[in-house]
Amino acid sequence: MHIVTKFLVVFAAVLSMILAGLTIAYTSNAGALKEAIQLSENKASQASAQAAAVTAAAASERESLQQKINDLENALQQAVSATAALQGENAKLLAEVNGLKQASVSHSAQIDQFTAVVQTYAALNKSQSDELNTLRAKELDGARKEIELSDRINDLLGELEVSRETGRSLQEQLVAARESLDRSQQGTSLGVSGSEQALLRAPTNFRSQVNDVREDEAGNTMVTLPAGASDGLRERMRLSIVREGGFVASVVLERVDQNESVGRVDFLGREVTIQAGDRVIASTL
Repeated sequence: MHIVTKFLVVFAAVLSMILAGLTIAYTSNAGALKEAIQLSENKASQASAQAAAVTAAAASERESLQQKINDLENALQQAVSATAALQGENAKLLAEVNGLKQASVSHSAQIDQFTAVVQTYAALNKSQSDELNTLRAKELDGARKEIELSDRINDLLGELEVSRETGRSLQEQLVAARESLDRSQQGTSLGVSGSEQALLRAPTNFRSQVNDVREDEAGNTMVTLPAGASDGLRERMRLSIVREGGFVASVVLERVDQNESVGRVDFLGREVTIQAGDRVIASTL
């Protein structure tokens, strides 16, 4: 037999022994291997189920995250749009601010011009006010002097009117005296008693008026005057009643109080009537 063949036979025998040993070992460990394989399969099934659950949860989580991403992208888009709008509005506002600044500068210049104009007008108004005050003071002084002159003129006119009335009264009394003298010479005079010749004269500047007219029991006409002893009147003073037309009648005071007097009217033969309001002045007879 060839050496190689012998070697191969020996090698085959050794392999048979090894295979036999492996077979025995495999046979003894086959149950354990099956149990291990079954356990591994069970674990693999559980792991597959858990992986499927995890995969489903991950898919759901992924969808949720995708939805959030979409929402965030939409929000981002809206924010970008809003930002663009705000930028445009900001640019518009900046343009308006620049316009307002320019207008403010223009207004400031106008205000300065108006201030200068107002100050000029204020100075003119002050000058005019001072001039007006001076003119008013002069006008008031002139008015005061005019009033004083008017009062003086009125006083002079009053004195002139009194003088005229006194003159008319004297003329009337003179005419009445002449008529009385004529009647006396003809035997028809009423006569004048000695007591009447002792009548007193009233103050020259006395002025009053008739307040009341009545008749006493003897039929004499009596008048009441709002003047008395405080005005310088005394009993048996003679006064004259006058109107615009001139002398009317004489009055002889019979009772004089402090601020009131009562007198008897002497018509001197004239057909006249006495009225409340008739003026009364001092007589010159």
